[in-house]
Amino acid sequence: MGQKYDIGKVGAENVAIGDHATAEYGINSAHLEGWGGMPVESSRGIFLSYRRQEAAPYARLLQFQLRERFPKAQVFMDLDSIEAGLDFAEVIREAVDSCAVLVALIGRQWTTLTDEEGRRRLDNPDDYVRFEVGAALERDVRVIPVLVDGARPLHQQQLPAELQKLARLNALELSYGRYEYDADRLLNIIQRVLVRQQLFGL
Repeated sequence: MGQKYDIGKVGAENVAIGDHATAEYGINSAHLEGWGGMPVESSRGIFLSYRRQEAAPYARLLQFQLRERFPKAQVFMDLDSIEAGLDFAEVIREAVDSCAVLVALIGRQWTTLTDEEGRRRLDNPDDYVRFEVGAALERDVRVIPVLVDGARPLHQQQLPAELQKLARLNALELSYGRYEYDADRLLNIIQRVLVRQQLFGL
């Protein structure tokens, strides 16, 4: 990679990435040449779903990298994308409908975080993360689970019925010690999804 990134408060180190990362997981120049060498100009967006208590710095940095790498694609993130006075659920539903991929950042407490009254947030049908992921799964949007900082893979019994498919999806990792490597894998997969959608509508 050329440019280095610093995750700041989460303290992720800048780690050099070998060429094998792109070769194994993403689209390299040879792949793009096979599709006419075209840039990613998909009209579909990218949705970042996360809990602020455990993944906000990672989401913010990924947002920056996604916008830099895919300038034609809209990156939806709740803090920046919902105007005051708008219905949260309606905006999320419309955003998910317009996206080719949803990235679900899953921290160690993703399934256990509670609200002010001690109730598990995932058990609340109006929980925004549950709503985001559930809407994407219902609409067959590509969902990429990303396990943050050593989070364990999900099990179906931990999840509400409409999210249980999430436990069957192959997950990536995003870690403190190898942020650049992990983020590059994720961005390469997103690029592949966007190019497929752009060329074939898949």
